[in-house]
Amino acid sequence: MSAATKNVKMRYASNGVYGSLAYDLDRLNTAEAPAYAPGVKSAPRRKSGEKVRVRAQALAAPKIAFSPFAVIGYAVSAVMLVLVLFSYIKLNDISNEANVLNEQLNGLLEEETKLQIRHESVFNLYEVEEYAKNTLGMVKADGSQIQYVNSSASDKAVILSNDGGEMNILDRILKIISNAVEYLK
Repeated sequence: MSAATKNVKMRYASNGVYGSLAYDLDRLNTAEAPAYAPGVKSAPRRKSGEKVRVRAQALAAPKIAFSPFAVIGYAVSAVMLVLVLFSYIKLNDISNEANVLNEQLNGLLEEETKLQIRHESVFNLYEVEEYAKNTLGMVKADGSQIQYVNSSASDKAVILSNDGGEMNILDRILKIISNAVEYLK
């Protein structure tokens, strides 16, 4: 063995422990302090006829010290808790409103479907034709009743204005504004 290994063994061997290294928790029990414990005074012996006077002493209340950082921390925590509660209340209100609006939407979608079915039934070509034949007494056109019109002139359209003459400046400005608004829609 080398000298370093021998020194290490000797160092640990010199501080050897025999027994248990566990803490003795009964040592701190103050309710039943043994008579031989340091700092505990035994009651003085009294004579057999002597009365014992017991004085009532007011125990001093332990002074509680609060750290300002702890107080501020608790206050911030309480404020944040209140804010979280308010946000949950607001979330609940918004959820209820969304549910009401979804119910309205579902009702309107059902009504739309019913109206579309009714619209299709009203404008069914077969029913229109039956109504025209039976109620109005209409018949289909014969070949003798059909006439074709040929026109050699080209089609043209003329837009007539209802102006009662010249427009004043205010009317022109109003017309420009109304045209701009109509264009932007």
